[in-house]
Amino acid sequence: MPDPEGGCAEGEDILAAAQRELEEETGLRAAKWELCGDTYLSNSVTDERAVWFLATELTHGQHNPEGTEQINIRRVPFQQALQMAFNGEITDIISVLAIVQHQLKRGSTPS
Repeated sequence: MPDPEGGCAEGEDILAAAQRELEEETGLRAAKWELCGDTYLSNSVTDERAVWFLATELTHGQHNPEGTEQINIRRVPFQQALQMAFNGEITDIISVLAIVQHQLKRGSTPS
């Protein structure tokens, strides 16, 4: 369950970019968005910034990835995604960070 990800052009609204990427890559739209984190991926090497949101109240549509993107959509329950993050099946660091942070905010750790 790696999260939909994408770039945000300089000067582009970060939330608008997240909304665009969610719809392009998954076909989903969200009625509610919560900013969950904002960090630099490696401040000693790059100025690349990662910002992630929790998108809820989803509606389904058709995904429309960019021509260079090959995306397979796989939906799993959150607890399964958490276990996948812990056992190394999900390796994208932003996805792992977002999943683990969400679990910690919920107030419990995986069994």
